Amino acid sequence: MVTRRRVLGFVRLVALCAATGWMCGCERAAVGQGGGAITSATLRVASWNVENLFDTENDPTNPGDNEYTPTGRQLWTEEVYRIKLERLAELIAEMKPDIIGLAEIENRRVLVDLQKVLADAYDCHLPEIVHREGNDHRSIEVALLSKYKPTDTRWLIGNPTGREMICATFSTGASELTVIMCHWKSKLIPAGMTEQDVDNIRIREAKVARRAFERKLRKNPGAAVMVMGDFNDDVTSPILTRDGGLLVSRGLLKTNPTCLYNLSADIPANRRGTYYYYPKRLWNSLDSISVSPAMLDASQASTWTVQEGSYQIFKYPEHLDANSRPKSFRLVRPKDADPYYIYGYSDHFPVTVTLERGMAEERQEAGDF
Repeated sequence: MVTRRRVLGFVRLVALCAATGWMCGCERAAVGQGGGAITSATLRVASWNVENLFDTENDPTNPGDNEYTPTGRQLWTEEVYRIKLERLAELIAEMKPDIIGLAEIENRRVLVDLQKVLADAYDCHLPEIVHREGNDHRSIEVALLSKYKPTDTRWLIGNPTGREMICATFSTGASELTVIMCHWKSKLIPAGMTEQDVDNIRIREAKVARRAFERKLRKNPGAAVMVMGDFNDDVTSPILTRDGGLLVSRGLLKTNPTCLYNLSADIPANRRGTYYYYPKRLWNSLDSISVSPAMLDASQASTWTVQEGSYQIFKYPEHLDANSRPKSFRLVRPKDADPYYIYGYSDHFPVTVTLERGMAEERQEAGDF
C-alpha cells in the first residue's frame, strides 16, 4: 500500500498556501508530463463518484481507512474488495469511456487494480492514471483514467485540508481539450463548524475552478474546456451558477462568454437526480458536466463539440434498485441477524457525454489556420 507522508505533505501545503494565498487558489503542475495525442473522431467522457473505493490494508497514517479493513466496521475483506472492483468495472465497461473522472478513490493501488479488472474481464483499456495523494481527512481523492496521457496536469486547491481538483489538458492533434475533475466539500457539518462555514469552503472551491477555466477562455474563446464531478450541490445552486460560473441557461452565455454551460440543464428538472438522499427522501443533482460555450455549436471555432443529445445520466439497469434509485454497495446490519452486503455499484449515478471533432480542429489539420 502507498504510505502517506501526511504530516510532511500538509506542512509543505500550508507553506505554499501562505506564500500564494490559498483563498485565491493554488495551482501546481504535475511531475512527468507527457504526450499521446487524441486521434479519434469522437470522444466519450464520463464522471462517477464510485463510493468509497478502498483497498483492504490498514494505513496507519490514514485514520480514514480504518473502517475499510477485514476487521473494521465495514468488514472489508479481500472478497468484498474484489466484488466492488468487479461491479465498478462492469459498469465502466458498459459506458465505454475514453476519459473518466472518478471520485472517492483511496490511492493509486485501487486504480491499478481497477485497470486490471477492466482489461482482463472486459477488454476495456484505460492505461493512463492521473492521481496523487492529497490531504483529505478520509483520503477519498479524485482521479482520471484515460486512453490518452495528458500533456499537462495541474492540481487546484480550494481547501488545503480537503480534496484537490485535477486540471488535465490533452492534446487533440492541432489543439487541446482541458478537463477539470472536482469533488467539492460535502454538506455534512463537522464538529466546530457551521453550515455557512461548510458552504464557504465549497464557494472557494467553485471560485478556484472558475479562475482556472476563465484563464483559458480569455486566452482562447474557442477553447474546449470541461468541468465535471460531484459538486455536492444541485446544478441550480448559486454556488455552482454564481460562484462557479456553471450556468443553466444557454442565453446567459452571450453576456458571460467565460462561463460554462451545465449540460444537466438540458434534462428536465425532475429527471436530473444522480443521488438519492434517503433521510429527506429527496433526489439531488450532485453530479454533472459543464462545457465551454464554443463546444455547444459545431459551427463555432471549438476543437471539440458536444454531440447532440449525447449527454446523459447513465442508468445501467443493474445499477437501479426496485425504486429506480442508485443501488449502493453497502453493508447492512440488521438488529436480529448477521451483517450482510448488498452488492450494488455506487450511491451515485455516473454522467457521460460524447464529443465530436469541431470545425476548428478540422481546419487546423487541413492547414487553413
